[in-house]
Amino acid sequence: MHTGRGPLGRLSLIVAFACLASAHANAQPGAKPATVLENEYVRVSRNIAPCAVASPGTCEDRVILAMGDLTLSSEGKKRPMKRGKLAVFASRQSYGIAVGSPFFEVTIKPKHPRRSCPPGIRARGAATPSGSKSG
Repeated sequence: MHTGRGPLGRLSLIVAFACLASAHANAQPGAKPATVLENEYVRVSRNIAPCAVASPGTCEDRVILAMGDLTLSSEGKKRPMKRGKLAVFASRQSYGIAVGSPFFEVTIKPKHPRRSCPPGIRARGAATPSGSKSG
């Protein structure tokens, strides 16, 4: 399990806050049962873990957001969690979670489109038209 540091950790925090904000959201039209959000970047499932077993190409980087008390099992260890706590799993890590536990599983899709900045905003360190770097 990761501690939430690094690029994946920052992304997981962003996704986690989005999940907290939409904790009472209904599933999108056409979404699979228990899928509360699905787009090109992530699939968010509520109270089920379709990607608990790591699977290259489909179930790689994942985040668990606890929505109440639960216990995760991974690599022979048990990890108690309380509401709002995160666990980040890399592409080769699997985990177990008890049926009926309150949580969101956020699966970061491995073949998602590149991130882009909104028009008029340059990414930090990007070259300007004059060739110098910003940031």
